[in-house]
Amino acid sequence: MAGCIRMSGLPQPSPAQHEEGSAKVMVGSSVFFSKHQELQRDMTVLLLQHLQGPTSSPSPKHIRILDALSGCGIRAIRYALEVPLVASVVANDVDADAASSIQQNILRNQVAHVIKPSRMDAIDCMRRTKNGGRYDVIDLDPFGPCASLLASAIATVSTGGLICATDTDMQTLLGKTSHAHAQCHAQYGAVPVTAAYGKELAIRIVVGAAAAMATACDRYIEPVLCTAVEFFVRVHFRVHDLPPQGGCVMPVKLSVVHQCIRCSFFRLRPLGKATGDSRDDGQDSSPTCPVCGGLLQVGGPLWTGPLQDKPTIMSMVANTSAASQSTPAFSVVRSISQEMLGDVDDLVLSISIPKLFRPYKGVVASVPSKFAFLKALTALGYAATSTHLDPTGTKTNAPLLVVYRVVVTWLHAHECLATSPILPSVLPLPTTDLTFPPRDSQNYPVAFAPRIKCLVDHTWHRPVAAQQTRTDDVRGHTWHVYESTFEAVVAVLAQSRAQDCVVLHGHRYVLPSSLHIPSGITVQGRPTAPHTTMVGQIVVKNSSHVTLRHLHIHCPAPLPSAAAPATGIEASKRPARFHPVLIASSFNVQLEQCTISCGRHAPVLACVGIVDGSTNVGLTTCAIHAGPQAGACVAGKSKVVVRDCTIDDVAGCGVDVQSGSEAYVVGTRVANCGKSGLFVHSFASLLLEDSHIDRNGMAAVEVTTQATAILRRNVLSRGKKGGLLVHSSGRVELAEANVVTKNALAGVDVRGVGSVAVIKHNHVCNGRASGVFVSDDGAVYLHDNAILGNKRAGIEAADAVVYRNGHDDASATAGNGIPELGDTRQPSASAEP
Repeated sequence: MAGCIRMSGLPQPSPAQHEEGSAKVMVGSSVFFSKHQELQRDMTVLLLQHLQGPTSSPSPKHIRILDALSGCGIRAIRYALEVPLVASVVANDVDADAASSIQQNILRNQVAHVIKPSRMDAIDCMRRTKNGGRYDVIDLDPFGPCASLLASAIATVSTGGLICATDTDMQTLLGKTSHAHAQCHAQYGAVPVTAAYGKELAIRIVVGAAAAMATACDRYIEPVLCTAVEFFVRVHFRVHDLPPQGGCVMPVKLSVVHQCIRCSFFRLRPLGKATGDSRDDGQDSSPTCPVCGGLLQVGGPLWTGPLQDKPTIMSMVANTSAASQSTPAFSVVRSISQEMLGDVDDLVLSISIPKLFRPYKGVVASVPSKFAFLKALTALGYAATSTHLDPTGTKTNAPLLVVYRVVVTWLHAHECLATSPILPSVLPLPTTDLTFPPRDSQNYPVAFAPRIKCLVDHTWHRPVAAQQTRTDDVRGHTWHVYESTFEAVVAVLAQSRAQDCVVLHGHRYVLPSSLHIPSGITVQGRPTAPHTTMVGQIVVKNSSHVTLRHLHIHCPAPLPSAAAPATGIEASKRPARFHPVLIASSFNVQLEQCTISCGRHAPVLACVGIVDGSTNVGLTTCAIHAGPQAGACVAGKSKVVVRDCTIDDVAGCGVDVQSGSEAYVVGTRVANCGKSGLFVHSFASLLLEDSHIDRNGMAAVEVTTQATAILRRNVLSRGKKGGLLVHSSGRVELAEANVVTKNALAGVDVRGVGSVAVIKHNHVCNGRASGVFVSDDGAVYLHDNAILGNKRAGIEAADAVVYRNGHDDASATAGNGIPELGDTRQPSASAEP
C-alpha cells in the first residue's frame, strides 16, 4: 500500500535513506514504509537464519521467498542479504511508485541476481505459482488486517512451507471500538472479548482463522513463532498437506471462550466436543459466572493449540549469534523461551494478577507479587508460568475456581473475610492446602543502612548559546506596521512576498481570529522588552521558510459572560481548544526569542503545536510558560529542534513527542510541569543534550510505547516519579554522562517486557528510593556509573535483570541504604547491547 501527502507551495522532500540490518534503501514520500516495523522484520530474519542454518537441519535446501507487499523492498533485500541459502526472492507491489523504488533499491544493494521485482496484485502473484514452482516462504505485511490474503497464501505455499503474516489492526482484534466485533467477525470469522489476555486472544484469532482456511484446502498448520507487540500481531506458521483419504485427519484445535463481564473468570469450550475443558472445574454451560454471578460474554473461535514450536524457539535462543542477541527481536524470542521452560508450552490465555484482585481493592491494600502467585499455584500441583505479552500476567492449567480459591486464601490471610458485604457471596472457599506468609515476611530480608549523601555540587549551567540570528538578515522588502490593529497586520501580510520582513511596532495586537503567516515571511516584534504581544493564535500551515521573532504570543482566559446563564445544550458547550502557535504541514519554520504563555483555564491544547509532518522546525531562546496542558507537542512524524529555551509551569508535560516524531532538545530548562518534563511515546524519538529537567510532577524524562531516546550531559532532578522512567517497551539507546539527583522515586526506573536502557558514565545520587530500579522483565545495561547516597538500594531488580559492568568497586555504589538488591549479572560479551 502506498500513500502520499503533498503540500502545495512546498518543495517535495527528496527520498530519505534508511539503513536496517544489512540493507540500505532510499524511501520516497509516495512509497509506504514503516520504520517502526523493524522489530517484526528483525524477528522474521532471525527465524529464517535459524531455519536455514546448520543447527536446524543438517542439509537445508535453497528456498524461494515471496514478499507479497514489498513497499520499498527493504524486507526482500534483507532476506537476500542476511538469510543463507536463498535461491530467489520476489519483491512484489502493485503500486507503480513502489515498484520503481524496489528496482532502484535492488540495484543499490547489488542483489539483482537474487531478487526479482514484480508489479502485480498480491493474490494474483501467489496464485500464479499454484501449479508449479511454489514459494517456500510467503511474507504478508499489509497495512491493516491480513485476513483477505491468508487463504491464497495457505493454498499456494509449498508443502512444509512457512507463512509470515502481520495484522496491524490491533484495535479491532482487541474489540476496542464500537464496530470492532462485527469487523473482526467479517475478517476472521471470530468475535473478540475485552479481557486482560487481549493480545494473546488476538494472536489466537488470527491463527485460528488460518487453521480453518487450511482445513478447507485439505491442509493443516503448525505455528512456529507467534507474538503481538503494541499495534501488530505477527504470526509464523508452517503449512502441511493432510494425509490422503483413509488416513488420520488432523483435528482443528478451536474453542470458544466464555468471559465474565465483571471479573476475571473465563472458561474454554472446545468446538466439536461434548465435554468441557478441564479448566472449567466441572461447571455446566451456565450463562452466569460461578464466581461473581455476572453475565458471560462469548468470544472466538480461537486457536487453542501451541503458538510456538518449542524446539525451534529453544534452539534459536541457544544458537543465535552474539551480534543478533543485542536486538529487541531477540529479547522477544528470549522472553517467549522463558515462559516455555518446563512442560507449560500448551497453556491457553493468561490471568492478570492486578485485574484478578481489582474487585477487592476496597478491602485489601496490596496484592501478591507475580512470583508469590506462581509459587502458590505450583504448590497446589498445577503448572504456572509468566507470559511475554503481559508483565503482570500468569498462565496456568489450574481451573479458574482453583485460582479464585488462591485469591480467597490471600484475602483471608489479610483478614478480609469472604463474608464481608463488599465481597460476592458466591466466592469459593479458601483452599486448606495453601497458606500465604505474613505480608512483612514477603519483603526482602535486608536491613538498610543510613545513607551518606553525595555532597558534589550539581548545579546546572546553561551552555553558551550559539550566535543569535541577526535581525538584518532579510533579503526582501521590510514592511513597518505602526498601527496596533489586526486589520493592519493582515493587510501588510497580503501585500508581502517571499523573503519580506514585517516589523510590528505596536505594543499589543488583539487577534479576533487566527493570524496565518504565508511562506517566506519574517514577522518581527520589538527587539527590546517588552516584546510585541499578540493576543490570540498564530498559524503557519502549508508554508515554508517562516520566521517569528521577538513576539509574545498570549492566549487569555475566557472572560465570564455577562449574559444570562445558558441552560441545556448551550450550557454543555465549551470553547474549542487550540494551539496558540500552530505549525502544520510546514517546512523550515523558526521561532526566535519568542514567549508563549496562557491565562488560567484558557481553552488551549499545547502552547506550541508542531503537527502533520512539519520538518526543520526550530525553537531558539524561547520561553513557554503557564500552559493548561503541554508546553510543546510534536506529533504526526514532525521534526523539531528546541535550543536554549525555558519551559516551565505548564499543567501537562513540558515537551510531548509522539506519533513517530523526532525532537532534538539542547541547552533547555524544563521545570515545574504537572506531568513528566519530556514525554516520548508512540514510536517517537528524542535526543536530549546539555539540558536541565527539574521538579516535574512525574518523571524528568519518560520513554514509553516503542519510543527511543538518547540522553547526554543532562541534569535530571527532583522528579516526583523519578528521573528517567522507561516502560511499556520504551528504549533508551544511551544515557551517558548525565546527573540524576534528588528524585523522589528511582533515579533510573525501567519496567516491563521490551523496556531497555543503556546507562553509561552517569552520576545517580541522593534519591529517596533506589538509584536504579528494574522490574517486570525490563533490562538495564550499566557501565561505570557512580550510584551514591540513595535512600534504598544502589541497584535494585525485581522480576528483571540488571547487567552491570564496572560496578564491583565499592566506591561506585557507596552511601546507599544497601549496594544491591535482587538479581544482577555481569554481562557476557553476547549480552552487550
